Amino acid sequence: VVCEYTPRGEAFVRELEARDRPYLLVVSDRASATELHEAGYPVVHGDPESTDVLEAAGIASAAAVVADASDDRNASIVLSARTANPGVRVVTLVEDARLSQYQWIAGADAVLSPRRLLGESLVRHLPVAVSTAVEDDVDVGDEFGLVELTVQAGSDLCDRRVSETRVRERFGAHVVGAVVDGEFESPA
Repeated sequence: VVCEYTPRGEAFVRELEARDRPYLLVVSDRASATELHEAGYPVVHGDPESTDVLEAAGIASAAAVVADASDDRNASIVLSARTANPGVRVVTLVEDARLSQYQWIAGADAVLSPRRLLGESLVRHLPVAVSTAVEDDVDVGDEFGLVELTVQAGSDLCDRRVSETRVRERFGAHVVGAVVDGEFESPA
């Protein structure tokens, strides 16, 4: 059972389909549910925070529930899922990693931050050698490239929060994360 359906969870649903795993989307917005149904997705229109809706969606026989709503709603979905089926595995997708503690407290079995997971995955593919200048970028798609930039001591980017650097405004780039003392850190 996948509760709500956002662009964050689209890759998750594609993965379920690729593995030939059955799933059901529970979507609270009627227009979105209708659109998904017409596109061929198995979908139920209803509030995923409602135990009645989750029970009608078959949570009793579900292998897992994935909460892909807003960060504040995910905790409520976890509580409802636990009430409807205390033994079901509950996974949440969180946008703001600082809010993950509330989903853990509500009883989530796993709290995933796709943004952080993407950053960690990308950083594993970055060159290990340290360079002092941007030499090459990794072309990831038509409109997306990945560049490793080493921040030297004394530069205007050194010892500042990512939000303070205004990299996006100044250069049109998004910072995926940083490797500090060998550990990946996400700006989220």
